[in-house]
Amino acid sequence: MSRFPLFLSVAACLLGAASGCERVSYWSGTTESDTDPLDGAAGGATAGPSTGAGVSVDEAAVLRSAATCASELYGALATATSQLALAANTSVSTGDDADSDAARESWRVAMDVWEQAEAVRVGPLGPAALPGGSGGRDEIYAWPMTNRCLVEQTLVSQAFADVDFGDFSLVNVRGLGAAEYLLFYGGTDNACAPTTSINETGAWDALSEDDLRARKRAYAAAAAAALDLRARQVDAAWRSDGEDFAARFAASGSEGAAFATTHVAIQALFDGVIVGIRQLRDDKVARPFADAGCDDASCDRVEAPFAHVSARLARRQLAGLARVLGGCASGGGLGLDDLLVSVGRQDVATRATDALETASASFDAIEGDDLVVALRDDRDAVAAALAAVTALAEVLEVEVAPSLGLDIAAVN
Repeated sequence: MSRFPLFLSVAACLLGAASGCERVSYWSGTTESDTDPLDGAAGGATAGPSTGAGVSVDEAAVLRSAATCASELYGALATATSQLALAANTSVSTGDDADSDAARESWRVAMDVWEQAEAVRVGPLGPAALPGGSGGRDEIYAWPMTNRCLVEQTLVSQAFADVDFGDFSLVNVRGLGAAEYLLFYGGTDNACAPTTSINETGAWDALSEDDLRARKRAYAAAAAAALDLRARQVDAAWRSDGEDFAARFAASGSEGAAFATTHVAIQALFDGVIVGIRQLRDDKVARPFADAGCDDASCDRVEAPFAHVSARLARRQLAGLARVLGGCASGGGLGLDDLLVSVGRQDVATRATDALETASASFDAIEGDDLVVALRDDRDAVAAALAAVTALAEVLEVEVAPSLGLDIAAVN
């Protein structure tokens, strides 16, 4: 039975600096609710080897399980982004603060699902070099390559109103990252340099507070609509009544399948886990922890600095990793831990499971949803979380990978 904490009971200019924003190239607090939209679903994460004594699990079985888990997650993402698009559009129509609150809560729900869904970094949102991949991850969420100045320039130009905004605009002026700023930041200042055109020409100062509020609502609705379209396309690509990538991935090793062998497919699946755990360790925790200014409300080194849910999103990302390592219920609970047992490495499976549990518990121990608050009030808790996720990364890279014959040298 599962021993993972059930997080499924429902993170220069590119990093927000002001100067040079107009020349950026294409780069591909406590919330009202902490309920995961996947809570109670058949696909909740499991942990600990699912196989009984003497039962053998091969790579094909784990791939079938992963495909089922991923399909469920991307279906949930499409549902969440549709709700976000509806809520954001309603906010434009009514201009009511309550509807804006509903749009913000819909964003939180969509992020909760996204943090889990991208644990499976194969398929339509996977690297373009992989079968079925398009490198489209940033189309959904470009963090950490978000850019407030570019979003604010778009607010002034109103390019968000163009019919092809979702097709040809920079990825860091749309998606979940841009939507966060538009939905949650109520200030009237901007993050662009004084020499940037919106400041130099006075175009920003010419906007009243009401103008900004209305434009943010309209822009958020446009960004949400483009996001929803993309999420539904990804969902369709995984679905059996669409392009059925799930079946092609599950059938890896057979003719016409996504990957030539099951082992190459497992390698791609594990590569995504390594990318995710490194991102969690380095970008989401280590960098803000090392920043002496990240105990202040203005800290922008954390994920989701305007929504103040950086700790919550880290928990969700670990829940997604649990679905790959330990399997999900809808996939029969088969994960990489079961594959370890099948090759005689129960000891490594146990250490990996224990390390994930410890990392999960360490983020649970951080009070509230915002790492910035924890960095101010309880740095020891953040230090413990960083140590735990570092230990988890080490077990995955040093023990799990060689036990399964996987090579992580090229992962970046």
